[in-house]
This record gives sequence, C-alpha cells and structure tokens, in this order.
Amino acid sequence: MQKTSVNFKPYWIRLGIVILLVVLVKCVIGYSSSVEGWYATGIYPYVARLLRFLFGWLPFSIGDVFYVLLIVACLVKVFRFLKNLFRRKITWKIFGAKLIKLTTVLSVLYVVFYMFWGWNYYRKGIAYQLQMDKQSYSTQDLLQLTEELAVKASNYRKNISPQQFAIPHKELFQKSIQAYDSVSKTYPFLQYKNKSIKASLFGVVGNYLGYTGYYNPFSGEAQINTVTPPIVLPSVTCHEMAHQLGYATEDEANFVGYLAASHSHDKVFSYSIYLDMYQYAASELFLRDSLQYHQARLSLDTLVRKDIRDIRLYYLPYRTKVRKVVNMIYGQYLKSNNQPQGIDTYSDVISLLMAYKKKYGVI
Repeated sequence: MQKTSVNFKPYWIRLGIVILLVVLVKCVIGYSSSVEGWYATGIYPYVARLLRFLFGWLPFSIGDVFYVLLIVACLVKVFRFLKNLFRRKITWKIFGAKLIKLTTVLSVLYVVFYMFWGWNYYRKGIAYQLQMDKQSYSTQDLLQLTEELAVKASNYRKNISPQQFAIPHKELFQKSIQAYDSVSKTYPFLQYKNKSIKASLFGVVGNYLGYTGYYNPFSGEAQINTVTPPIVLPSVTCHEMAHQLGYATEDEANFVGYLAASHSHDKVFSYSIYLDMYQYAASELFLRDSLQYHQARLSLDTLVRKDIRDIRLYYLPYRTKVRKVVNMIYGQYLKSNNQPQGIDTYSDVISLLMAYKKKYGVI
C-alpha cells in the first residue's frame, strides 16, 4: 500500500484561528449587560433583518433545505470513511487530518451560531426591558392566575366557530405580523420588519420529533409546523417570531408571543394564546395542588375542555420513544444555553406573566 503524506500545518493554522474565535464567544457569554447593549439591541437586529431580507422572499424554507443537505452530506462522509476504513485506506495520519478538519468545521458552525443569534441566550431580556421583577409566588396566586386565564380563554372561545380556526397559512402569517405591529405601538422594541415566516418542509416528521416550530439561526426564518391543530398555530407563530426578534430563551419567547397575540385584533389569536398560557399555568398548579387545579378547571367553558382534549388526542399517536429521546437531547441543549430548567423553561413563562400582572394589573 502506497503511503500518503499529509501536511498538517494548514489544518493546525485554521483550527487555531477558529479556536481563538470560540474563546472569544465564550468570553462574551459572561457579560449579560454587555450582550444586551451592543449585541441584542445593537448588532443583532440588523443581522436578523438582513437574513430575513435575503431569504424571506423565497416561497420555501431554505433553512430546512440546508439541514437536509447537511444531514445527507454527513451521512455520505461517514459512509465513505467507513468504506475506506474497511478497505484499510485510512492511516493514522489521514485519520488525524480528518479529525482536525471535523473539529474546525464544527467550531465554525458554533461561532457562526452565536454570532448570528446564540448570544441572545445571555441577554437581560424582556423582564429588563419592561422593568419587571420576577419573584416567587404562592399557590394561591397561581390559582387566581389560572382561573383568570381560564375565563379569558372561555370568553374568546364562545365567539369562535370551528370554521374560523381554519386560517390559510399565508393569512395566518400576515395576521401574526399585524399582531406585532399592534403590540409595537405600546412596546416599540417589538417592531417586526422583513417578513420571513415559512411552513416547515418536515411536516408530520416534526410531530414525531416533538416540535411545532423552530427558529433557524443560519437563515433567520421562523419555521412553523403547519401539520398541527389549527388552534395552536397562532401562538406557535408568534412564539417563533419572538425568537426572530432576539428573545432566545423559551420562557421569554412564550411571553413575547403572548404580548403580541393578546394585542391582536383577531379573536382566534387571542384564544390561542390564552389557551396556551392557561395550560402552562394549569400544569404547574396541578403539580403544586391537584385539588386547586380541579377548582380552576371549573372556570373553563365546555368548548375549551373539548379543544384541550382534541389537541391531546391529536398528538397521542406521535408520542414515541424517538420523541422522548429528542426531548432529552433538546433539554440538554437548553441547559447548556443558560436555561438550567431544560424543557421546563417553557413553563417559566408563568413567572413573567405574574410579574406583568403585578406591574400592570392585567393579563
């Protein structure tokens, strides 16, 4: 077998440069006040709007295509590597060069991720902008909030016919933009420009993986899994748009989505978000005191109870072991990005709702 000579110098130089950038990313993470000022409300909005300008006009999700091509490329690389390994064409030098190259590529993706969006995980965020103080709250406070959310959801539901939930996707996305236009009159920092909201190409696959939407930091697109119950789509869309505006943690995206949808002039949007918030509050109340949970549930209209049951039954066939594994991996991802509660971070929106109610007296 002919020996292959490998020049490691270019590989080490590129890796060294990238590692310096990774160290820089890590250094920035430790200064939330700095991140809020020069990045989250400084550089990031221009980066995000540029990405939305570049890719928002496309009628399909370029972010989904990117991920598919990335997965295919990885599988091809792995297959070729294993084939060459089986044929004994891989020497230790070649293996070392490939390992350095892989580390460099992953490091580049890591740096780009944080520069394009990831630093937002370490900003001060919406509580700081609204000058709210997140504090602990009693079970009685939680009961009262849950009952208020139940009444709000019920009142909106009574005035909605089943046909009104079937909003065409283009109209749904446009109404979501209008909701942000409305809330930005009160909170100018929530102004949304350069539309880039797409129906995810993965569809049913997303249900098996356990997501209703996601934000693609490399393309700036808000990806919406439209193969879901129509009732949840308004709240999901407003949540993903909040990510586009730089609210990275899941509790903040939930809360900003709540602010937008609750300022909408569309009763379907209002119902969708109050139903979503009720379910977060009710779940926490059940864990604290199941008797008071059942008391709060009495405030729900029968149509709302039916909707909750229908949503649960819709997702039941998709609750597989694959979904559990994906949730576990995603939970670890959240923990590594300033969300120590993992998946439970979504539910921490209740703390923000409590703080908002305490300051403004309404929800």
